[in-house]
Amino acid sequence: MSNPTKSLEYPKGHKDHEGILRYTEVVMARGQGWRHRLESNAMSNILNYLGIHWLVYDEVLRAHRPLGLKRNTPRPTTNRIAPLVNTTTSRLVAFKPPITVRPGGLDADDVTAANVGEDIGRVIERETNIDRYKSLIARWLLLTGNVWLISNYDVGPDSGADFIPFEQCTACNAVSSPLQITQNNNTCPNCGNNAFVPAIDPTKGIPIGEWAPRGRHYTEIENVFTSKWK
Repeated sequence: MSNPTKSLEYPKGHKDHEGILRYTEVVMARGQGWRHRLESNAMSNILNYLGIHWLVYDEVLRAHRPLGLKRNTPRPTTNRIAPLVNTTTSRLVAFKPPITVRPGGLDADDVTAANVGEDIGRVIERETNIDRYKSLIARWLLLTGNVWLISNYDVGPDSGADFIPFEQCTACNAVSSPLQITQNNNTCPNCGNNAFVPAIDPTKGIPIGEWAPRGRHYTEIENVFTSKWK
């Protein structure tokens, strides 16, 4: 961790990677005290929501501990926070912001791209199961004040794979992948011909091609406790 007393110098542009790292380290070092207070307050809210009351935060131990009350001291535990959080969570989950993709003009390509964009949005929502996590996301936001959704794309073996068939040139019989043909202006990379047939292995009688990872979208939910500082 960088020294918090070090001067804070702004990076010299978006390409100044070293400057960005130095700036980030100084900001993180200076924010350690604020982060500690943020985490302790967030934990207090969570404990109250769970019905764990009559606690106090010990600055020395840096942890919550029970109040030093006498055994005969009444400890009412009416939870007024949980109903409020649950009600607000339901309202947040019910709200669906209108996210639409519209064409930038009347050109056919623009309209097609907009339609594809709408389909992609629905695919991402389905693959990430975002509806299942909405209530969890809302509670993190209400109890801690912050929640982050990290979008990623998984191309591992668990995401499945699709077979990509290759094409065979009708003029020179060269076998090429769809990507190679596209990069060569939809012509044969070997002879320049633009007529193709599906490539078949003559010895096995099966299509020639390769398996490519299908991939899937997924979302990670991060909160004030899981977002790590260096």
